[in-house]
Amino acid sequence: MKLFSFLKDLMAEGFVQNTALLSLGTIAGQLIPVGALPWLSRLYQPEDFGVYTLFQSAINMVSQLGCLKYDMAITMAGEEEQGNRLFALSMVLSALTGIIFIPIALVWNSAEKDAFWIFFLPLGAALTGWYLALTGYCLRMEQYGAIAQASILKTTAMVLVQLWLCQVPRQGMGLVWGYLAANGVGICRLLPAIVSPCKPIHIPSLRELWQTAVTYRHFPMFTLPGSLASSMVYNLPSYFLAGLYSQTQLGYYAMANRLVFTPISMLSTSLSQVFTRMAAKQHSRRQEPTVFRQVSRGLFWGGLVIFSGIFVFASPLVQIFLGSQWTPMLPLLFVMLPLGFMRFWVAPLSTMPIVLGKNAKSMAWQLLLFALSLLAPLAARWFSLPIEGYLLVLSLGLSGGYLFYYLATVRLIAGLRKGEV
Repeated sequence: MKLFSFLKDLMAEGFVQNTALLSLGTIAGQLIPVGALPWLSRLYQPEDFGVYTLFQSAINMVSQLGCLKYDMAITMAGEEEQGNRLFALSMVLSALTGIIFIPIALVWNSAEKDAFWIFFLPLGAALTGWYLALTGYCLRMEQYGAIAQASILKTTAMVLVQLWLCQVPRQGMGLVWGYLAANGVGICRLLPAIVSPCKPIHIPSLRELWQTAVTYRHFPMFTLPGSLASSMVYNLPSYFLAGLYSQTQLGYYAMANRLVFTPISMLSTSLSQVFTRMAAKQHSRRQEPTVFRQVSRGLFWGGLVIFSGIFVFASPLVQIFLGSQWTPMLPLLFVMLPLGFMRFWVAPLSTMPIVLGKNAKSMAWQLLLFALSLLAPLAARWFSLPIEGYLLVLSLGLSGGYLFYYLATVRLIAGLRKGEV
């Protein structure tokens, strides 16, 4: 009866339908690159995936600066006009970020040998920022179908370009160009979804953009540092590993990382987007955020089943689908499973304090995660740990950080219920 009531409550809020629609697009989109892995893993060497990981890690960190996290405010703004201004502000800031990083990329490339991918960092940062802003605006307009379609089109374009350009002489650049093409295609799909033929588009003035930036300044002040720290938690290890170990081992890590966190990309991220919107609605109506408890249960049991299955079947599946040349990455995959489970369970719920207006608490937790992530390279340097030891320290440390944040969020909601917050 409790399970039936739990599902009924979620259906009443439209949570299951919206999450299912987004997840369908995300899952279909993720199945395309997963299905292409048997070819990509044979067309590209581990060293190529190592280069691609460095590019992706740089983009992920730089893109946090692109919108200054105003893209997160788009879905939470109460008035429609404020949402429109936040979207325009995010688009402008993303373009400026790309321009600013042009000279930075030129200087960085002069200091790095054979790092051709750095030239594409400004373009990648701008495209990623625009896609995030468009996704936020489509979520506000509840254009879940458009987001799902964009996810499928993105990954399809990425795989086709990566397969087509596999013979590009520069190391890993076929993978990089596939990433850039994917974001461009995603943007082209989302743009028509935000344009209504019955409603003229109002372009805000610079003064209006400035007023909006000031009104929502707590996002760049508190959410941005935390999000940047959180991004560095998962992207700086690529550079630490490149410095401590070989490019080949970095490639093995990149593939293990992709396999462990694929469940998060396929379901958890889509669920998080809908969860944030639903939680914001409940909070604006001054209702108890019951969606947190309901979603938390489903994520815990679903993650337990998924990551237990990965543990059991990873070894034969890697040999069959990726080839025997990738079996050295299996120990790396196994030590990362605890972190994969904790991130799958807690990460989609991590926006709850932001929804409640407690941006500083969220920032403090993300800074804690960043501090915990630094234990791994320090331990590896001091104790000459192999790459498996590095990842074990990283996995257990961050898993503890996620558990701490979940318990702190539960306590925060309990205080809200009692009127203490």
